[in-house]
Amino acid sequence: MYTRKSYFDSVLVDNVNAYNTTLWAGIFVWGVQVDQDFQWRQHARDPGLQSRNITIQNSTVHDTFGDGIAIYMSRNGTIQNNVVYRSGMEPPPEDIGTPVGLWWWSSSNMVGQFNESYDNHSPGVDGGGYDIDYWSTNSTMQYNYGHDNGAYCMSVFAKTGETRTNILRYNICAGNGTDHTYLKETPQGKTTEEILPGQSEIYFCTWEGGRLVDTWIYSNTFYINSTGNPSATGLFDVCPAGTDIERNGIFRNNLVVSEIPNVLGDVATANNRDRDYNFYYYTGGNFADPKPEPHAIYNQDPLVNGLGYHGIGRPTTEWTLQAGSPAINSGTNACTGLSGCSVGTRDFFGNPIPVGGAFDIGAHEAG
Repeated sequence: MYTRKSYFDSVLVDNVNAYNTTLWAGIFVWGVQVDQDFQWRQHARDPGLQSRNITIQNSTVHDTFGDGIAIYMSRNGTIQNNVVYRSGMEPPPEDIGTPVGLWWWSSSNMVGQFNESYDNHSPGVDGGGYDIDYWSTNSTMQYNYGHDNGAYCMSVFAKTGETRTNILRYNICAGNGTDHTYLKETPQGKTTEEILPGQSEIYFCTWEGGRLVDTWIYSNTFYINSTGNPSATGLFDVCPAGTDIERNGIFRNNLVVSEIPNVLGDVATANNRDRDYNFYYYTGGNFADPKPEPHAIYNQDPLVNGLGYHGIGRPTTEWTLQAGSPAINSGTNACTGLSGCSVGTRDFFGNPIPVGGAFDIGAHEAG
């Protein structure tokens, strides 16, 4: 039994093009290494052992067998201005894990911003765009664009303890959940077809006593068009066990446009947080919210430019609000009643917030 107590400090990964790797990831920074599972729980959250001040930026990662960009067991890290696509491309049999485009695990004071993550997959579960994984604290995913991923756009996980203070704000998630099923080879060499969990824009999972605390989701734009398994498709989904142990979670000021009638996805997950001041538009007819919000907008055209956009390249005018949009000045200060919460200073497109004396709904502050 051993514990290696070394770590990285002040690392900059800048302007890297990583691709065609059959190893774990395209860009990957690790923290302390231990050799027993119980030691993970003891050491992974020890700030004296975490790597620190890691920045990964201005890089492109694609066509990897495993993860795109990942940071493990670190603090004060930033992943920004990157493009990740076609990660998780390992062919069967699966032996590399459950990759995600861009994520961190067992880390604190982390920021992921201004990234594009798309067309990511997995030989097993996951295969999403962005992930705040278990044993993490003080995480912010902001100003990111996630689209056309095999599973979710953004996820938050918790295991054997709390994943605390998770902020998802001013992101645009569009057209995720493209892998309706995946093929997984059994030990006997036979191939079985299984439902891929997380065919949603937002995916939660807690297990082995895990809890999500202060998961604040506000001022994002979501476009739902997946036509996969109805039990796993929509705005929200949870892992197969159906666990979403949440405390003090919010869902506010979000613009939700759906091409499918199951707008919310897993309704219990949607209702397991304080949600209000959101805008819901089902393009195929009226959406009846099973738990109507006092200040939500339902069944009105949001009047956005490029409705339905989920192409390659960060939106510049797509998903911006047109003059006269009912989303303008219809939001709220999303941090009302939340200790330690800040709405930030800008929207997805770089505009200051708020404009015109009130907040807009969605990732664009039009004024």
